[in-house]
Amino acid sequence: MYYVRKLSKPSSLFKLRDTDNFRNIQADFLGQDLRTSSNTLSVWRSESLDKKDIDKAINAALLVSSQVNASQFLIIDSDALEWAGIRTDDTEPGITAYSGLEGLHTNLCDLTYEKIGNLLQVYCKVCEDSQRTPKIDKERFKQIIIMANNENCLNVGVLQEHMQKEIQKVLNSAE
Repeated sequence: MYYVRKLSKPSSLFKLRDTDNFRNIQADFLGQDLRTSSNTLSVWRSESLDKKDIDKAINAALLVSSQVNASQFLIIDSDALEWAGIRTDDTEPGITAYSGLEGLHTNLCDLTYEKIGNLLQVYCKVCEDSQRTPKIDKERFKQIIIMANNENCLNVGVLQEHMQKEIQKVLNSAE
């Protein structure tokens, strides 16, 4: 099993790549890219590294975004999570505007300071692998929105109002 996590900004990947030691990653990175809620971290599940499976998880993660812009992702595998001592919980459906993909949501659970440190080590290893760090540019994001709309899979009502307006602009420009 693979788990997809959207980074807060594409530049976050460079912060990981450029560190000589994961212990030196600045605290702001934790607040931006490892912000937890109830000691959980939200990710999107993929059965394999097959493009079709990964794209579903990426599409679900994209359509939770607060802006239509370039996005960077990390893909971690279940073996790495096991090494990090992190348990997953698939019982909470995700909130995404891409209808039908809510069930791909997973929470990384019972996170502690130690487990977050372990996850940072995993992140640092993954960022060296281009297959595990896909980037979606703004134009591709727009295409995904249009595709979801054309497939009648777009549910903007679950998004924040400003994102609903951004998506509507994308759809209006495609007409």
